[in-house]
Amino acid sequence: APTGLTSTSKTQSSVTLSWNASTDNVGVTGYDVYNGSALAVSVTGTTATVSGLAAGTAYTFTVKAKDAAGNVSTASSSVTVTTSTSTDP
Repeated sequence: APTGLTSTSKTQSSVTLSWNASTDNVGVTGYDVYNGSALAVSVTGTTATVSGLAAGTAYTFTVKAKDAAGNVSTASSSVTVTTSTSTDP
């Protein structure tokens, strides 16, 4: 499973996450980022931006690695991020 999941930046509607690369005997081909239990985005690198979020709301993210054989790892440790609040009156 990926390790070191952390939020590197956030806005009112998006959160950027990064994590440490996983290693696998078949070779990791990508990562699935989950917002709660829902798949938010799939990426090939070790960073991802999840957009379309609501301002001032807490979201909990996890990451799973995928390999060339179609195997999926267990989920990473979760990280909870609260999006920025609106600055409009």
